Amino acid sequence: MTTVLEKKFESVGARVKISDDVPRTNGGNFSINVRSDKKGEFFEIRVKKEVDLLVQDVQKGDRHLVLLAKAKGDRGSWDKQHYLCGHDERHWFCATLPKPVTTVAAAKQSLKPKEVAELERSEGVRGKNVHKRHKRLNKGRAIHRQGEFFFIPEPGYTPDPRRIIKNEPMSGGGGHSHFVSEMVRSGGETVYIKGDNVSVLPPDKYRELSKHEKALYRQAVAGAQVYVRGKVTHVEHKTCDLGSIWHRVHVNRESRTRNERRSLTPFINGFID
Repeated sequence: MTTVLEKKFESVGARVKISDDVPRTNGGNFSINVRSDKKGEFFEIRVKKEVDLLVQDVQKGDRHLVLLAKAKGDRGSWDKQHYLCGHDERHWFCATLPKPVTTVAAAKQSLKPKEVAELERSEGVRGKNVHKRHKRLNKGRAIHRQGEFFFIPEPGYTPDPRRIIKNEPMSGGGGHSHFVSEMVRSGGETVYIKGDNVSVLPPDKYRELSKHEKALYRQAVAGAQVYVRGKVTHVEHKTCDLGSIWHRVHVNRESRTRNERRSLTPFINGFID
């Protein structure tokens, strides 16, 4: 029998598979991911009976919904986490929201970096234009988004040509990297990353590893100030062409799981790679 939860996901065109087999790495109560099988992508939800799931908002035309997972804590209070599940360009995604919200519109807004939200307010971006992937501003400028990255135009920025890096990857915390035609970065900290950012180590911890373990890590820069221009490509998104104007890069405010926070803090401060 189809559950209420499954019907909610079906209403936005998504498949969902639900089981109570929760990996220990997820705290043993709940996990949600996007997986693939022969029929395509689907949401995999693994949940224990002590966790209540509630869909708080569904936007069928937008193919998005807000999911609330809650469980009673040790002291009798409720632990709650909100998620935005939806379709972005070509693929389904699930984002852990940084604060409690009950609507899709509020969920999207909560994920925006404060710099983007402030610029939209000052430029008078309203209504249906607020959540467009490419938003026109005054004086011919535009804010662009690709996945978790936002690009704010900085027409007055002129870097030293010697600092420009070509065809550079960047990642905001997991998954495939985005590649940019030209990049300039400054500041930040050197870190070492294993896999899809499942483990992030500072230099002193990396030096303690064996030669074999070190081979599993790559060097990156976290928390850097980054400017890019030209084309931004990603296997799951349409190419974003920023043209000849330099844009400041900001990553969204998606919360991390407990294990991600443990491995990434404080190095996930806005930017990796």
